[in-house]
Amino acid sequence: MLLKIGSLDCSNFLADLKVSYETLVSDESGRNANGNMVLDILGEKDKVQIKTRPLQKEEMQTLLTAISPYVLNITYMNPATQREKTIRCYTSTPTPAYKIYNSGQVLFDSLSINFIEL
Repeated sequence: MLLKIGSLDCSNFLADLKVSYETLVSDESGRNANGNMVLDILGEKDKVQIKTRPLQKEEMQTLLTAISPYVLNITYMNPATQREKTIRCYTSTPTPAYKIYNSGQVLFDSLSINFIEL
């Protein structure tokens, strides 16, 4: 399992999955008069970026339904620990695009979505 959105395993939809580890610092962080860096670390949050393979109509509908709540839980394989991790997050705006082949077959082009931890 690489990615679950709620209880839906979306691993077979994926072409790519990346995890960013974001460190949040306060506005008071920065260099002082001596040139030394002063950091006030507020916390650490994960961002999971996915890119799907081209999807059939039913697969795209399933994925869009799964991410339709503005706030949701995802579970993913954390590369740092090699364990599953669940986060509460929101998503970037999905932009599905139709892809029409010469054969007349219609698929959805790959879709990129970011899941940003709250």
